[in-house]
Amino acid sequence: MVYGDIVGMENALLDAALLLGVARVLDEEVRWARLGLASAIGGAAASVSLLPVVPPEASIPWRVLVPLALVVTAFGGGPRTLQRLFALFVLAFGAGGLALGAARLLGVYALAPLLTLPAMLLVGEFGRRLAVPRSREERVRLRLEMFGRATTCLGLVDSGLRLTDPISSRPVVVVDGRVLRRLMPKDLLAALASADHESLARLLERHPEFVRRLRPLPFMSLGQRDGLIWGFAPDRIVLGEHLESAASVDAVVGVAPHPLSPDDAFQALVPPALAGRHVPRALGDRLVGRKGLIGKERSA
Repeated sequence: MVYGDIVGMENALLDAALLLGVARVLDEEVRWARLGLASAIGGAAASVSLLPVVPPEASIPWRVLVPLALVVTAFGGGPRTLQRLFALFVLAFGAGGLALGAARLLGVYALAPLLTLPAMLLVGEFGRRLAVPRSREERVRLRLEMFGRATTCLGLVDSGLRLTDPISSRPVVVVDGRVLRRLMPKDLLAALASADHESLARLLERHPEFVRRLRPLPFMSLGQRDGLIWGFAPDRIVLGEHLESAASVDAVVGVAPHPLSPDDAFQALVPPALAGRHVPRALGDRLVGRKGLIGKERSA
């Protein structure tokens, strides 16, 4: 006899472990509420699959659509959805094979379900070491806090980023505007990203709490001698691989006028000084600030 509630709880636990493994391998942000909802969907789907209402011919689409729903629920949609789905299947197959192999080696097949969870953790860590290129070592996590709200993202330590705030001389962390939607009103954020000065002046009358925080950040680039992006001073910026134990840094946030990565692999550019790394100045940087640089490293 098979109990649907037990099957549902077991699958929910395993789905949570799988999604954590995907987040570990791909350096995804873990949002616990979304991950809990996704694992609950997986557990419910496993219980429903035991019922006769699911015909046999629907088993293959079911096994594809349910993992897709888990990935989208846990991490959202976007260009990396297929990559996340592929990582989920690889982790599931690898962990399942490892658990069955270990149970067979021990001669007790009943241990296979118990060995699946540690197998997932092991495969996830091994997969991360294989999947994460050496350049990913130059990526760090950030948490921005302001007015009691917080948002996190993944940043690339950019050797060419030397931009500083001309007023305070503090370094600038350039952040994708989509990440900042949790910190400020959408209309104000759109005006900052587009550098629409007239709209910005009107909006600041409605949001006076941002007046003292805004910073104009001038830069120069090829074909543009007098460029300007807007930034702001948050309450706190935490930077490090483990945000819970990381220290805050003294910096200004610059609002990027466009996505920084075409495949959404990172959402911020971090000066090497803030990351505690000495990186030589790159050749061929694209944006040159009046007190520094913004750009991608073009090394030979």
